[in-house]
Amino acid sequence: MDRMVWDAHADVLWRTAAQRLDFYQLSSPLSAGWHRLRQGGVRVQGFPLFVPPDRPAGEGWNLLLDQLALFHDRIVSDGSKVTPLCYREDVANVGRTGPVRGLLCLEGCYALEGSVERLSLCMHLGVRVVGLTWNEANGLADGVGEPRGGGLTSLGRRFIKEIWRRSGVVDVAHLGEAAFWDVIREARGPVICTHAGMKAVWPHRRNLSDGQLRALAESGGVVGLAFVPAFLGPRGRFEDLLLHVDHALEVVGDRHVAFGSDFDGTEEPLEGLETASQYPALERALNTRFGAETARRLLWDNWRDLFARTLPQKPADNAASAR
Repeated sequence: MDRMVWDAHADVLWRTAAQRLDFYQLSSPLSAGWHRLRQGGVRVQGFPLFVPPDRPAGEGWNLLLDQLALFHDRIVSDGSKVTPLCYREDVANVGRTGPVRGLLCLEGCYALEGSVERLSLCMHLGVRVVGLTWNEANGLADGVGEPRGGGLTSLGRRFIKEIWRRSGVVDVAHLGEAAFWDVIREARGPVICTHAGMKAVWPHRRNLSDGQLRALAESGGVVGLAFVPAFLGPRGRFEDLLLHVDHALEVVGDRHVAFGSDFDGTEEPLEGLETASQYPALERALNTRFGAETARRLLWDNWRDLFARTLPQKPADNAASAR
């Protein structure tokens, strides 16, 4: 299989835990279950940890820990089918064969209850991408659904510093615009948006303006276009996704655009891209419309290049260092 796909965002952990599904079952309804990832040529999958912000204090943290345990104990338990992607050396070792790599992310920090120590623990356990909010506000920042439109709080700035101190990457998906610009001003490296669309094509609140897109690109970051019909247009068709690709390429070129499907995170799938097994259809459409080189950049190269330079280096083996 020549195709290699890096998908920045699919809500597999949340859906698996909430519905008690089996990630590896052949008949699993998961859009990004194991067999569908393999069929689609997905070699790296972003696995966000997501807890709805309406969960009571304490319960949210327990739900997040449940998802972490699910990832480590059931999805990457023996490393034969999926293995964690934590270090830049892991990126270099991804190939067309062997295990799929799983990249842990935080989609909103509500469950951390304002604790930098909990953030540090999550990153110690493999989280490498952190989004501060979901759509609502929390103690760190306002999301796109908060009408007051506030920016980062002082605690949010502490979180940002901790993320970069640990060589993590900040994800601005779901952030309100004022908070977005605060993150850009605080940036010590590339800023990313794992799953969104282009506001100039369709003015959904979760989509980015051209100015925001340029700022991401200037930071060295990447935007992942999502397969969410509501983000794409009034009818939300496959062709609309390509219009968002068209526009993003026109604004920032082909080094800063990729995909974050949001599989298993939306109740209304995109017709023609309902599951990860259908990535070949997207590859064919991209090849026809933009050429094979640009298609490869969007499906693989751009996320690979970003994480190859931003992830921490693997710590030296203590035993080897002692010799």
